[in-house]
Amino acid sequence: MGGRKTQMISVAVVACLAILISAIIIVKNQKDVQVSSSDSKYCQITSDQVEQLTADMSREEVLNALGETKDIGSGRYIYVYEVDQKYLLKIGFDGDDANLNLDGDALLEQLEEL
Repeated sequence: MGGRKTQMISVAVVACLAILISAIIIVKNQKDVQVSSSDSKYCQITSDQVEQLTADMSREEVLNALGETKDIGSGRYIYVYEVDQKYLLKIGFDGDDANLNLDGDALLEQLEEL
């Protein structure tokens, strides 16, 4: 009788370990997917949204109009947007109080292909 009980406990322990390892693998894979997708994406906008921008808009007004995105600047703001899922647009500001200084049409001429 004692041998059978020990065997059942061993099987239960192995089953619990298998479930735990499976759960760890699933959680790790989900974290990897979330990190890789968020690291490589910029805020997606349309060319119509870019056309609505005016040269006198402040940095805050542009962010409110287009949405928060990745800032790749160092010493100044350089916001990167993905436009129409085909292009990248980089919008730079020299400081907190700087204006856009370009209208939407001029910005569309600066698009870079993905």
